[in-house]
Amino acid sequence: MRRIISIAAGLCIAAGTAAAGDTAGYYDDNMAFRPYSKAHPAPPPPAPQPAPPVETGPRLEHYKPVAISPPPPLPDEAQFVEINRRFRDAYKAADNDLARGAARPNRGRKLCQMFESGFEVEDWTGTVETLSSNGDGKGVLSISLGDEISVKTWNNALSDVGSDTLLEPRSLIHLTAMTLRKGQTVHFSGSFIHRATVDCIVEASMTLYGSMTRPEFIFKFSEIR
Repeated sequence: MRRIISIAAGLCIAAGTAAAGDTAGYYDDNMAFRPYSKAHPAPPPPAPQPAPPVETGPRLEHYKPVAISPPPPLPDEAQFVEINRRFRDAYKAADNDLARGAARPNRGRKLCQMFESGFEVEDWTGTVETLSSNGDGKGVLSISLGDEISVKTWNNALSDVGSDTLLEPRSLIHLTAMTLRKGQTVHFSGSFIHRATVDCIVEASMTLYGSMTRPEFIFKFSEIR
């Protein structure tokens, strides 16, 4: 029985090969080197191993296009003014106090629908109405949108707790406001203050009549130009 050259017998194979003048062969049971012959042919070469599979990602046709919805539009100033005008007219046209009282919550529901995507607005236009300061030197600002509708900061620190609408001294918005004058047309951005109340957004009037005929909505200004 012959022993085929193997890795395990590497030292013997090396010695036998050198002795045989690098002739291919095998070692018999007595560990004598024998060249291959017809009676003892060389073993067949090892079968080639299959190549490992190539890692591929999913095919392009496996991807499905994803529709990317555009962001919802920011609240529109004209729509805001129209809502207030419509319910002011309804308030004035009502036949009794009960009907007049219903105009306010109805307006609030419409405003909440308008601000469904958020209470931030951008690049609205108005006229400077009030430029003042409170006792702490913080800026007080009011801007008219026309039709006796205004957006404004609070005018005192107590009411402003939790809203932070007063203009901080030396802030960029405060420095900008210092250069304005009453009656000046400005563009502004910022956000209304949401409250789960009848108005949906904070309105500062003390009476129902004032809220419906000359509403003053509390606003946190982020930019004025």
